[in-house]
Parts: sequence; C-alpha cells; structure tokens
Amino acid sequence: NDSSQKVFLVNHSYQSQKLISEYLKSNGISTKEGGIDIQEKYSQEISNYNALIIEFNNNKNLIDLVSEAIRLQSVEIIITKFSEELKKGYGFTFHKIVKEITEDFKEDFADAWYSLKDNKIGYFTDYKQKQIYFPDSSKIKILNSVNNSESDFDIFIIDTAGTKFNPVKVFVDLKKSKQYKNKPVVLEVSDRITEKQVELIAFSMENIVTNEGQHPLDVLKIIRDKLRIRTKEKTLSKLMLEENKVEIEKAGKEKEIQTGKEIILIVDDDRDTLYTVGEIVNQMGYKTEFAVNGIECLLALEKIKPEIILLDIMMPKMDGFETIKQIRQNNIYKDYKVIALTAHAMLDDKEIIDKNGFDGLVTKPINTKELETKINLLLNKSIEN
Repeated sequence: NDSSQKVFLVNHSYQSQKLISEYLKSNGISTKEGGIDIQEKYSQEISNYNALIIEFNNNKNLIDLVSEAIRLQSVEIIITKFSEELKKGYGFTFHKIVKEITEDFKEDFADAWYSLKDNKIGYFTDYKQKQIYFPDSSKIKILNSVNNSESDFDIFIIDTAGTKFNPVKVFVDLKKSKQYKNKPVVLEVSDRITEKQVELIAFSMENIVTNEGQHPLDVLKIIRDKLRIRTKEKTLSKLMLEENKVEIEKAGKEKEIQTGKEIILIVDDDRDTLYTVGEIVNQMGYKTEFAVNGIECLLALEKIKPEIILLDIMMPKMDGFETIKQIRQNNIYKDYKVIALTAHAMLDDKEIIDKNGFDGLVTKPINTKELETKINLLLNKSIEN
C-alpha cells in the first residue's frame, strides 16, 4: 500500500468519518477531516492531498469544492452518502470529473478517444450544440434516460446541470445495467448548476441509499478500488465486525438468542435458499438459525453454538472462503462442522474441502436426500467421537 497517500474527508458524520478514517489508516493512508467550509479554510492545502471523499448534502458550497478539486486536476474525488439509521450507504466514483465539456475535452481524452471501439459517446445533457466539441459529432448521442436497447456506447457523460433527467438516477441505472456497468462515466460539473438542482441531487442520493443502499463495507470497497488500495478482505471484515459488535450485543440483551442442542446455522444471501434449506432442516427435527453473509455468521457464533453450519460460498460483504478462514482461526469455533453450499459446478469437492477446511459440500439446487445424508453423517461422526 502507498503510505504516502493523503485523503481529505469532507462533511462526514462521526460514524461514517470514523469508519472510513479507520479503514484508510489501517492501510497506511493519512486522513484529515473538514466541514463544508473546507475550500475557504484549506484551499491551498487541498492540492497536497490525493483525494477528497465528500459526504454530499444540500449545500452548493460542496459544488464549489468539487470545482476547486477539478481545477487542481491531481486530486481524486469520491462522493458518498450514508444513512446511520439504516446502516447503508452508496459510493459514487467517476472515470473523470470535468468542469465543462469544451474544446479541451479533445485534449483531456485524446488517448482514450482513439482507443474507443466505435467512438460512441452517450451524453446526458440538455445542450445539443455541445456536439461541436467532439472530433466527430455523429458519434455522439444526446440521452435523457438509460435504455439498454440503445447502441453499445463506449463512454458516458452526465451533465449535472441537466433538467430533463435525474443525474443521480442516471448514474445508478448505468451501474445496474449489465451492458453498461463497466463503461467509463464522466461527470460534468458546471457553473450552470442551480441551488434547486443541488437540492434534487441531495434528495435523490437519500432516496438511493434508502431504496438501493449498499452495505458500508461495499462503499469501502468502492473507495479501495478508486484509490487503488491493495488490501485483504480480512481488514474490511474486521472493521465491520467491530462496528457492528456493539449493536449485536445491545440486541442480544433485548432478546437473547435461545441456545440448545442440535442447532443448525444456515448462511446464504439468497432468501429462497434460506427458506428451502430451513424447511428441510426443520423437518429433520433440528432448530434453525439464519445469517445472510459471513459477517452475520461470525456475529451469530458469539451467541449460539451450532452443531453444523451450512455456509454459502458466494456471498457479498464476506464470502464463504473468508468466513471459514475466520472460523478455523478462532479457538472457540475452529472445530465446528461446516458444510459448503455452492451453485458452481466448477468447484471441485476435494479442492474445497482440502484447501479451505470444510467438512463437506452440497451443490445447488439443493437435493433434500443429499443434504439430509451429509448432515446425519456429520452428526453421527461427532457423536461417535
């Protein structure tokens, strides 16, 4: 990791600032915190930082700050939005953020332009005359919404001052699109943006977090990728475990999880699988507990002692491989029986068991008889031993 990196955290709440700051510092990156008056107080100092991570809200000063960072050119800009109440967030990063699409665009993107497959650009803007700034205006298409049936664009530009579309929704729709999610997105932040449009952007970000928000760990991954931080998933997982431990302990006092014999913990991010496997396990006469990712699994193990853990391999936030590694490294949990669940036929049984310490493997879609056999076999072994 590049210990010379310095990051300015702007306008963050205490919790989000603490989360991001601890993660960056754990990777050798120094941080400084500031409010929305950062441009006036630290305008000369901003140039000494590699990145600004801005928590966006309804304040036009933040647009002025972004403009200042654009002028400096060498400063990366990452925009975030968190909800402490919902414990969710969203990260917005761009291939490039520019002040205005002008003649300079040709120079800024000279190399990228000629490497584009078909030189197709989707431009979300109200100003059609801007096509004159491109080498070949016939390759530009003015857009108002994301339509996956459109021609395959190579790059997108979003004009934040556009009035015929919602720039936040456009960005999120692009990232949700299988066809466009990996395409470069350029954000245009011009002086034409009004306070009303800033209000719309802030309001839209709140809605996105509420309805489609990501786990805070996923926002950290976005920051990691943008800053090109080389880190282990364990670092992220440890941070999230520490952050959630207080809440789990609090919830545990309000409602103790009942422990008992023959508990089977089912860990899967797919609700249908949780239901299906839960029904099978219940019909076998065992008590079920559930978790939707590896972090929740490890937190649950602080309260219960399952006879068997049925652990999905491919999950967000903390996958099955990292989860079993954490289990096997823990003196209390290391001998727990763990069966891997996977829908990936390419994963060889022996390889998974030998290399990762699983006690068995069941493939999806779940075969009831196979699952029952594996569970009974493990429980019989455990009784005999």
